Amino acid sequence: MPEGQLRHRLETEVSKNPSLAIIVRGDAGVNYGRVVSVIDTVKKSGIQKYPIAAEER
Repeated sequence: MPEGQLRHRLETEVSKNPSLAIIVRGDAGVNYGRVVSVIDTVKKSGIQKYPIAAEER
């Protein structure tokens, strides 16, 4: 999903539920820069809680 579309969707959800939290999860194939970019978009949309999921190895 393009970041602009993601931000709009998140802002819409935050307007419905200001205490919305999401879990950020990526896999080994996801570029680190993309994960950082998504987290930045999440923060800009007004979400305060965004734990990052990690798999145990």
